[in-house]
Amino acid sequence: MNFSCKFRIALFFFIVFSLAAVVLIPVVSNNHLGDAYANSVVTGYSHYYSNGDNAIGPPDGNYATISFSYSIGYLTLDMGENESIIDGEGDDFLVIAQGNYTIWVENYLSQPMVMLSTGLNNQSYDLTTTEFNEVRYIRIEYGGGVSVLLDAIEAFNYNIPEDIEPTTPVSVGSFFIISGLFYAIFVLIRKKKSISN
Repeated sequence: MNFSCKFRIALFFFIVFSLAAVVLIPVVSNNHLGDAYANSVVTGYSHYYSNGDNAIGPPDGNYATISFSYSIGYLTLDMGENESIIDGEGDDFLVIAQGNYTIWVENYLSQPMVMLSTGLNNQSYDLTTTEFNEVRYIRIEYGGGVSVLLDAIEAFNYNIPEDIEPTTPVSVGSFFIISGLFYAIFVLIRKKKSISN
């Protein structure tokens, strides 16, 4: 295999890997930027509920059920470390649910939760009415009648972890420029080789 053939193969793989980087880097980066939805159920602070994991992540039509059994049921959700809902402009989060419920909020599980409001079905809320600038834990509590069906908590204003810097993806323009430079170098080397021969 001569030099020209080897260089063509190397250039081909370079272009393929560069294109893969253009496509995949934004996907990998966005997976680490935090999100607007609850990350987990705080099982030790939740009672008389079922299918709690259905309330994690974005709404999908699958519900966690919160009911009354021997006492009032409730489900406590963790928005995630450094991903708290923050008090911003307008309403700060939306409860996607069916039924009557009461909302409680707090930043530390060691502290008693503070009642934010009552709710009915899908309803949005503003933290301005509380003492908090931000909250990490949201508790949805049975409010009477039939069971509460909770699909998701969606934050409108929320923190993004500061220790994770979004990776700037290689732009398509940069990709073509770099590829063009390599191809130009390849052509020059070929010309010099043919002249010397």
